[in-house]
Amino acid sequence: QGDNGPPGFFSINNNDGRSIYGNAAQYRLRVLTNWGISGDGAHFIRPDQFEDFFWIQAELPDGQTVKLTRSGYDYTLNNHTLTILGLAELGLSNDEDRWDECYIDDRDNQIDIILKGDRIAMGYLSEVHLPSGVTEYGRYKPLYNPGGPGIDPDPYTPYTAPSGYSTVEVTMAINDAMVVSYEDLKTFDEILNVNDCEGGNVKEGIRKHGKILRG
Repeated sequence: QGDNGPPGFFSINNNDGRSIYGNAAQYRLRVLTNWGISGDGAHFIRPDQFEDFFWIQAELPDGQTVKLTRSGYDYTLNNHTLTILGLAELGLSNDEDRWDECYIDDRDNQIDIILKGDRIAMGYLSEVHLPSGVTEYGRYKPLYNPGGPGIDPDPYTPYTAPSGYSTVEVTMAINDAMVVSYEDLKTFDEILNVNDCEGGNVKEGIRKHGKILRG
């Protein structure tokens, strides 16, 4: 949370894990990309498409690895439970937008994989995989930068290339979330109090509240 804009400013940025899955969302794996992403270059990725693009590897204390490929399934890792709820940091919840071909995301470069379960189980997560093709665990869709082929590509038109097989090591940040704090967000009317701006004295209002604007 914390990237939703000031009070009263409704936008598609209300898309963090809690906005999509409510209090069930406990942990996130944040995946960063470049240049914008799409499942085919034309349609946006939906929160219910974890299984289309990703799987996660967990490594247990004895060295055994477990592949987590399903969302909505309760995995038991060394007697501790973990469930992949789905994706977030995309678009709005299915209460606010349709999860179909018309779905729109926020066009940024991050996807959150949202999880719930035991804290110890989260510590076993070691890698996020983007297979981008057929594997022994199933068929996975690639990601595209803007300009991908869509669903009906023209054979004579060049498009951006699909992603290859990618593996990202998990940086464990449960004890140190590595995020910055932010000041209480205020509306523009609260920043420029009417009393400070009487007689057109807007500069005085900005001077007195400038620390909020700079924050």
